[in-house]
Amino acid sequence: MFRWIFGLRNPRQKFEDGSQIKPRNRDEYDYSELDGHLMTLYAPMMGVGPIDRELHQYIARWQAPHDAEPISENKRREIIGKLRRYFDERRITYRIE
Repeated sequence: MFRWIFGLRNPRQKFEDGSQIKPRNRDEYDYSELDGHLMTLYAPMMGVGPIDRELHQYIARWQAPHDAEPISENKRREIIGKLRRYFDERRITYRIE
């Protein structure tokens, strides 16, 4: 209860398939999968106004050692969907660019 009052909820979210998202710093989030695939997602904070974050649809690549593997369009949509769910559950408003 004490942690909920001050907004100190667990910043990490695990999904049904074992993947997870956790904040890395103010503007970046780490996305990881059970098989070791990892990438950093960029969602910068907006200045002032009703939108807290701006979501960029561009997902570049996995981090090493999987950096040579391509990311399919379906996988990109899946990752963006998980990031949207992460924000929705934390009541963080966002805009998709």
